[in-house]
Amino acid sequence: MAGTHAGFVLVVDDDPDIRAMFEAMLGRRGYPARSVASAAEAIELMEEGERPSAVLADVLMPGIIGSSLADYLHSKSELAAIPIAFVTGVPQLAPPGSIAFRKPVSMHDIVSFLDARGVSPVVD
Repeated sequence: MAGTHAGFVLVVDDDPDIRAMFEAMLGRRGYPARSVASAAEAIELMEEGERPSAVLADVLMPGIIGSSLADYLHSKSELAAIPIAFVTGVPQLAPPGSIAFRKPVSMHDIVSFLDARGVSPVVD
């Protein structure tokens, strides 16, 4: 079982360019980020004991969709407090009451989301 890795933002998107962009942009702002290509990979990562500080997920992906990932997080007491936001081309498909940003999204909005939920950049 992998150890916990608190302090990273988990990016879940089937588009490799989006994943790379978020990792780079978050990293430049001091937020360590990891990315996976599917909600199934995100669930597997957390089942192995990894605990992101926050999750940024697309809504529409092959296989398990983003709203099912949110349901998974909320169904586990040890994961329920992890904030999740959807970054998607179709924010109207995000679960009711969730935070959703339309692609392309400004990093200012993402950083504001993280800051408002107590996710701080790592200071060397």
